[in-house]
Amino acid sequence: MKNNVMKRILGYGFKYPFLFIFSILLAFLFVFAKVGAAFFATRFFSAAFIEKNLQGSNIIYILMLVGLVFAWVLSHYLIFVSSTSLAMNVIHDIRKSLYDKILLLPMDYFKKSKLGDIISRLINDVQVIEIFFMNVMVELLIQPLTLISVVFILFFINFKLSLYFFSITPIIAILLAGIGNLVQKLSHTVQKNISNITSVIQESIYGIEIIKGFSIEDNMKDKFFYVNKNYLSSTKKEIRIRFLGTPTSEFLGALGIIIILFFGSLIVKNGLATPAEIISFITLCLLLAEPLSKSTDVFMVLRKLVPAGKRIFEIIDYEIKNENNLIKISEIKGEIDFEKVYFGYEGDSYILKDINFNIKEGETVAIVGHSGAGKSTIVSLILGFYFPTKGKILIDKSDIRTIDTNFLRKKVSIVTQENILFSGTIEENIKLSKPDATMEEVIEAAKIANAHNFISKLEKGYQTEIGDRGVKLSGGERQRIALARAILRKPKILILDEATSSLDAESETLIKDAMETILGKQTTIIIAHKLSTIMKADKIIVLENGEIVEIGTHSELVSQKGIYNRLFNIQISID
Repeated sequence: MKNNVMKRILGYGFKYPFLFIFSILLAFLFVFAKVGAAFFATRFFSAAFIEKNLQGSNIIYILMLVGLVFAWVLSHYLIFVSSTSLAMNVIHDIRKSLYDKILLLPMDYFKKSKLGDIISRLINDVQVIEIFFMNVMVELLIQPLTLISVVFILFFINFKLSLYFFSITPIIAILLAGIGNLVQKLSHTVQKNISNITSVIQESIYGIEIIKGFSIEDNMKDKFFYVNKNYLSSTKKEIRIRFLGTPTSEFLGALGIIIILFFGSLIVKNGLATPAEIISFITLCLLLAEPLSKSTDVFMVLRKLVPAGKRIFEIIDYEIKNENNLIKISEIKGEIDFEKVYFGYEGDSYILKDINFNIKEGETVAIVGHSGAGKSTIVSLILGFYFPTKGKILIDKSDIRTIDTNFLRKKVSIVTQENILFSGTIEENIKLSKPDATMEEVIEAAKIANAHNFISKLEKGYQTEIGDRGVKLSGGERQRIALARAILRKPKILILDEATSSLDAESETLIKDAMETILGKQTTIIIAHKLSTIMKADKIIVLENGEIVEIGTHSELVSQKGIYNRLFNIQISID
């Protein structure tokens, strides 16, 4: 599993062979120049100052040394540029793959998953991969190459002295492995706590009106304090352990050099090394400090890399129903049939039970009932967000399971109670349902939705920026834009899900006028609490506890003196 995740992560880098190979070649040049410069520098100074051989300081030797230093510095710069470019390209591709897949995920995935966890994977886990390609991938080549090159030269200079010095290597390896295992466990806790923080922040921003409206700022502060404190605690613990590896390896490396320095005279006296070899040995050993110190950071990122990649690929690999054999409808009439439909979310009891009804092409049908009766669930089933647990839903006599729901939804428009808009201009929001629409079509839809008048009075008209989620507009204005967006598509099925329930009287009247203008031009399904908005419907379906208890026109249901009549009379008395 680990190897497979690593292969897939590296596969994103292989898509950019020039940057990938160029970075590797630069790593070889960097190590050759760096170690070569250090080696020739020690030989030069040993010859000049210990052996008093000034002939060794000729101009060619010095120019060669300067050339190596220049190659060292230049390759270091180019490595940074190429690895950063590679990392940016890889992260761009991974984020695109993730986002594209998120848009294709079925609704039940979002029901089962925390939004903060999804965002955390999109940001924090991707960042781990970014660090790998930007800082770690080349280091995985540079540091081992540096280590191998220095060790080879040290053994070449003095074999016995090298054996003594590298006798501590197994101790460093054991310590770093133990620290790495502990960090991997702690990093998993850190990532989980990041997800919790993201969730609380997202919920707080989305629900800021509720938080302020109920004056529960202190409660939310306490909730955030708790998750933030957990993140702080786990992060501090991980950092303490993670950074323990660097001083440990550096200390043991320095200890070896100190021993050589302390026993230097004894080493020379016993003929184990010459003074020039001691200086060369110590100078080159200093180059080992970087591989030893960076090995910890590299090791820790690698420990995080596979879990991060696994979390990302869990989304990318999420299995979606194979739609190759589904009907890609080009046109629909708008007839809808529910035949003995039962539905319940996974592990839950039935929300809908034995639902049977027929909606003819062009009919306006209202669905009413108490909250939780199952009205919005029926809408979700018609849109193909979910499929019946038992029974059939037919669109123009075709089972919805056999229809490509993406094509179906292009023939359907929906206006919800939440009137969800996106940052951008009014024109951009209306054109979401039909991106290639002309300005004339946009204005026509806005006029039908009774939105054109207020839009025209704005300083920038249809080019007005509405802010995040349309915060610069009133609720009624947002709802009329949402309705214009639905109308612009000229759908065969129009769904109005509590479209006027949260509006003031004037806005509701305008929306009702707009609805009357378009009713009958397509199949219309109205979910409503306010029964005054559905009196002209061709058919009214009354739900109670997930079951249909009454079906008929307004006058028929009032005359039956049943549940609908009771609800209608209650609303009349309140109004």
